[in-house]
Parts: sequence; structure tokens; C-alpha cells
Amino acid sequence: MSKKRTISLLSMVLIPAFAVGVGLALGSQSLAALNAADATSPQALVGSGFTYQGRLTDDGGNPVNDTCSLDFTLWDAESGGTLIGHQIVTGIEVNDGYLAVLLNNGGEFGENAFRGKARWLKIAVKCSSDAGWNILPGRQPLSAAPYALSLRPGAMISGTVVGKSILTVVNGDGGGGGLVGYSSDATGVRGLSMNGFGVEGISVNQVAVYGESANNAAGLFTSTHSFGVTGNTFSDDPQVAAVEGQNEGGGPGVAGYGNDGPGGYFANEAGGTVLYAAGDVAQDATADGLVKAAVYAHCGQHAVVHRYFNTVGGEIYTGSWGLGWCHLYFDFDLSERFWIAMAYNDTNATIVSCTLSSTHNDSLLCMRWYSDGSPTDGDIMVLVY
Repeated sequence: MSKKRTISLLSMVLIPAFAVGVGLALGSQSLAALNAADATSPQALVGSGFTYQGRLTDDGGNPVNDTCSLDFTLWDAESGGTLIGHQIVTGIEVNDGYLAVLLNNGGEFGENAFRGKARWLKIAVKCSSDAGWNILPGRQPLSAAPYALSLRPGAMISGTVVGKSILTVVNGDGGGGGLVGYSSDATGVRGLSMNGFGVEGISVNQVAVYGESANNAAGLFTSTHSFGVTGNTFSDDPQVAAVEGQNEGGGPGVAGYGNDGPGGYFANEAGGTVLYAAGDVAQDATADGLVKAAVYAHCGQHAVVHRYFNTVGGEIYTGSWGLGWCHLYFDFDLSERFWIAMAYNDTNATIVSCTLSSTHNDSLLCMRWYSDGSPTDGDIMVLVY
């Protein structure tokens, strides 16, 4: 027959996983001793355990002196709810009723057990003199250590730290991320600074800052008086960029917008390539700056486009108009554009002129002739800007 047991809670605190296992022990350490430790070079990872302390008495209120086992189940509600995890601890020495148990030190409650949501423990006790388990009434809530409250969902860490970061997250050789932020409908990670960097990322061999989004900007950087985005690399590899954007769909890899200044600024202090594009460079037809189109074509009775570069419209094609003539179609409005044409691959004094078609504002009529006015077949190059 089981004896009735009761247990009175002395202390039970829940501390987030990366700060647990130190709860009650820190009370005897001085602040100076803690500051003496090198906080930027962790020697060992703190476990995921937390301490449960209580006093066990029998049905007459007398403290128990025995070796006991405790059965802990973790729940997400004070009654009913869902079972989160289960752990049995055996061989607990109870002296004058007092006991202390380290729970979840091996992650027995599961890796998702403590993510900031309320939790309750249901407890059963069986000592050496008991025939079966004594299930204690009710469930006991887990409470957070005071400083751990600043790490629960919706909380803020605030203060003034001179010369150091207010929060440092380090992942040694585990291969995982140092900090991951996720949000369904808002910003996953946000950095704000009055005079320093809002977000700074440093990496030796990989991407310093990485952002991913399904339906919005993967990274948004705003500055009132300085650059919104700045990138720096010390690599000599011409394929390694200080800022890289990749789009595996149909949109741009990098987009820049400016109200009164440039949307993007690129400089190479060493005198090398300022901007390298492996592919097409596109610009809106109404904007200034880039060449809108370029074509290398053969004018004459068998007109053909050899190569073309078109940042605005579709394919550039041509039609024959007889000796020395060609009709170039650019597939965008040329009426507000400028162009220049020249003969190509010809040692003779050859003149090329192109005029806007009177019937199609997306095409040019080009003619190639000698200085005496006689038309001649041959290659031309046309730039539209």
C-alpha cells in the first residue's frame, strides 16, 4: 500500500537554454568574479538543465529521510492541455525532507519544450518504502529567473555598455548560425543605430549577412545621412564581390533606389573594375544613364543582325530595303532617344546615317554610303541612349 506523500516547493526556476544550469549557484559569486571571466571566449557550453528544489513530507507532515524516485511530466496548461515531455529521476537522497533535482539536463523534455511559453510540472513520488507511485495533486508552474525574463518573446534587453555589444551570440565550430530571426509577416532581424552600424556582419570565408524572404525584400537597409548598404572584401578573387545579389527567379538580384542621389554607388580605390555584370544590364526606358540598346548589323540587300544589346525592349531585328539600306526594329519608343551610328570593319571612307521611321517610332531607317553619295552594303554599329 502506498503512503501518502506531499511536497512543498522551495524553488524552481526556468532559465532559457543557453543560460541554464547556473540558476542557484550564481548567488554565491561576486560580480567582480563574473566580470573576470572572458565573456567573449566561452570555454564550455552551458547545459539545458534547471533545478527543482522541494521538501517532501509524509501524510503526518513529517519530513522524509529516504531514497526516492520522482516522475516529472511537463504540460502546456495548468489542467488538461498537451503533454510536452516526461522524465523520471531515480536515486534521489532526501534528507530531513529536502531534495534537489536537476531536470532536462540531457534535453529529456525535448528541444522545443522551452521557447517562452508557459509550462507546468506534474509530479509523482516513490520512495524505497513505497509500494507504488504517489501522484501529487495539481501541477506546479515553471517560473523564469528574473534576468531570464529579458529573453522571453516580446522582451527587450536595454542598457549602456561601453566598448562592447549589449548582446553577443557565438556559435563555435558547430556549423550553425550565430543568430537567426524569423517572422511570418514582419522583420526577422532588425538593427537600429544612431551613429554606428544598424547591422554589421563579419565573415572570413562565407557571407557576412544573409537574408531570405518569400514575398518581400530579403534585406532592407536605410540610413538618413550615410550609405544604406556598404560592403567590403579583402579577397583578390575577381569573382568574389563585396556585395552580391542573386535572384533565381525572374527579378533583379540587387535593386537600388534613390530620391535625390544615386540608387547605387560603386568605387574601386585600387583602380580595378568598378562594376562587373555577367549577363544583361537593364534599365527603365525613361531613365537616363545606361545605353539603352546597341546593335551590330549588316545593311544591304541581305540585311541581318549579327549581335545586339537591348536593355529595354525585346529582340532587335532588321529588314532589307535594298543596296546599303536596313530597317532596325528596337521594340521600344525611340522618339525621345538619341543615337549614334558608324560604319564598322571598312577601311574606306563610309558614312552611316539613321533616321526615325515615319511609320514606326520603335525603328530606325539606316543607310550606308560612300562620300560620293553612292550606297554600299556593309556592317554598321548603332548605339541608342
